[in-house]
Amino acid sequence: MRGPDWRGTRTSMGRSEEPSETGSQAPRALDRLVEYATGYGAIWTVELGRRWGLWQFLARSRGAATPEEIASRLDLSRRYVEVWCESALSVGLLERSGNSYTLPEDLRAPLVEPDSPAYFTGLARFLVAMSDPMERVAAHLADGKGAWWDQLPEELSEAVSDSSRTFYTRLLRKGFSRVPGLARRLAEPLTFVELACGRGEGLLRIARAHPALRCVGVDSSFRALEAARRRGSEALGGPAVEWVQASFESDPLPPGDVYLVNIALHEARDPARAVRNIFRFQRPGGLFLVSEFPYSRREEDLRTPSGRLMSFSEYLEALLGDTFHPMEFYEEILTAAGFEEVGSALLSRFHGLAWGTKPA
Repeated sequence: MRGPDWRGTRTSMGRSEEPSETGSQAPRALDRLVEYATGYGAIWTVELGRRWGLWQFLARSRGAATPEEIASRLDLSRRYVEVWCESALSVGLLERSGNSYTLPEDLRAPLVEPDSPAYFTGLARFLVAMSDPMERVAAHLADGKGAWWDQLPEELSEAVSDSSRTFYTRLLRKGFSRVPGLARRLAEPLTFVELACGRGEGLLRIARAHPALRCVGVDSSFRALEAARRRGSEALGGPAVEWVQASFESDPLPPGDVYLVNIALHEARDPARAVRNIFRFQRPGGLFLVSEFPYSRREEDLRTPSGRLMSFSEYLEALLGDTFHPMEFYEEILTAAGFEEVGSALLSRFHGLAWGTKPA
C-alpha cells in the first residue's frame, strides 16, 4: 500500500502547502501543537543569531550575503550558517534571492535595535534561558522546592535584563508622560530612586534622558549591583548614579521624590507590606510608580499571545515564590498604604503602569 504523500499540495493562490496531519478538514489539536513546535525552533534561531552576531552582520550588510560570505566574515562554520539561514528563511526571518539572504527592513528593529519598543531578541534570549528554571520546576513538581536569583544561572539574570529593555523604552517614550505632573518633576533636581534596579541598565537610561535628576539604584542582590556599577563605570562620560544594597520589602530606603519599581513588585513576598514600607520612606508629596505585567487569569485573556507568554513566565515566578497580578491589584494596595491620586494606564499588552502620590 502506498503511504501518504507529504510533498505538499498546490493551492489556488499558487502556494505550496503541507496537508493537515489530521486530515483536510479545519485545523485540529495536533496541527496546533505542531505550530507551537515551529515556534520553539524560531526562538532558537533568533537566539543563535544574537549570540553570534548574525543579525547585526546582515543588518550592516549593504546587500544580500551568501552563507559562505557570512561564515567567512564572522569566522563561523559554513554548514551551521547554511542551516541557520534556511531555518530563518523557513519562519520568515530572512528573505532569499538565489543563494543570498537579506534581513527584511521591518525586522531590523525587533532583532537588532535594543532600544526600540519593538525589540524582540531579548524576549527570545529569556525564553531560551528558561531551560534551567523549567528543569528545576520539573525536578521539584512534587515537593514544591523553589530557588532565588542567586541560585539561578547568570545568563538568566542577563536575559531578564535584556528582555526588560522594552519596559524602560515604553516608560521613557510614553509611560512617564501618562502620569500627571511627572514630566515637570523629571526636569527638576529631584531624587529619583529605582527600587529593585537589577543590573542598572534601565536606571542609567533614565539618568541619561533626565540629567537634572539625582539617581539612586537600590537592589538586594550584591551580584546585580556589582554588574550595575560595572555598567556605570563603562559608560564613559555618562551619568553618575549611586548604588545601594537594600530590600524594598523591609529595609530602610534612601528618601526619594520619585520611586520606581519596574516589573519587580510582584516578586515581593507580601506586595502590600512592601508598599507600606516604601510609603514610610517616600518624601511627602513624592510620587510612586509601579511598572508591571498586567496579568489576567480570565480564560479569554490567557489565550491571547500576551497571556500565553505571561502564563509561561509564571513558571519562573512560581519557582521564585511569587506571582503576577492584574493592575487593579496594584491600585488597591497603593490606596490602602495611604497613597492618593492613584491611577493606572496600559502601555502595551504586556505592560501596565500604576502610580500614587504621598500626601504632603
